Amino acid sequence: MSFNRPFPFPFQKQKIFAVLILSGFVYLFLTVFEPFGISEIEFYKPLILMGYGLITLLVSLLLFYLAPILFPKYFEEEEWTVKKTIVFVFWELLLISILNWLYTASFDREIIEKEFSFFQFAFFTVAIGALAMTFLILVSERWLNRRNQLIAQKWTANLSVKSVGRDYRKEFVTIGKENNYIDITLQDLLCIKSEGNYSEVFVLNQEQVTKKLLHCPLSQINHQLKKYTFIKQCHRSYIVNFMHAKKVSGNARNYSLHLYHLDFVIPVSRQFPKEILETLKD
Repeated sequence: MSFNRPFPFPFQKQKIFAVLILSGFVYLFLTVFEPFGISEIEFYKPLILMGYGLITLLVSLLLFYLAPILFPKYFEEEEWTVKKTIVFVFWELLLISILNWLYTASFDREIIEKEFSFFQFAFFTVAIGALAMTFLILVSERWLNRRNQLIAQKWTANLSVKSVGRDYRKEFVTIGKENNYIDITLQDLLCIKSEGNYSEVFVLNQEQVTKKLLHCPLSQINHQLKKYTFIKQCHRSYIVNFMHAKKVSGNARNYSLHLYHLDFVIPVSRQFPKEILETLKD
């Protein structure tokens, strides 16, 4: 098992769901096992245990929203891996353990002084949580990877480069804007990659791939090509000509498109409609 394998980026819309699951897990764990002297608490125990869950909720929300802003290079969606997920969970648990220590000491310092030192408290909290979360992450990666591979195989079987765009192969299209454009036949267009306010057009020229840089945003080019159903934007940075689609591959994080003639794969974002691939059939 490689810890550098891709893993779903946890900082999207589902982050609230992930935070609630983690908070609920902490509350249930403390309720069932009652570690750190919690069994000795006689009054308001459910309310006190909810405090631990609330700390987990607030810390997780803080990290989920602020960490990608403070460390954008580390939290690149397309570079997110199993190892990065485990490291993030470790630091999350460490911060939670520190606040839990302070919270416990605030209502019953006697339990803290009698049962555990700060370092013991932090060690057990992080160790137990990290082991459980690492196991869940590894199991999830294996399951998601297998599921996405099977879906990718199904989509690959549906791809047909022979039939896609047959009536448009020789048609010329203009891409770009005034004083900075290219005229190209649709069959020679491979894909277009966003480069900020520029777009890099990959063209097939006598079986050789060439590139043309246009001072034109990808959104404008996408609008110019919107009438062609076999040319679609499948990622915020890529427009693809499905005439040249070879296969689809998948891992736990996402799917990728493989095109004939290109030596790199094109990522497929979560917003990309799956129905597009499923309709490309013989």
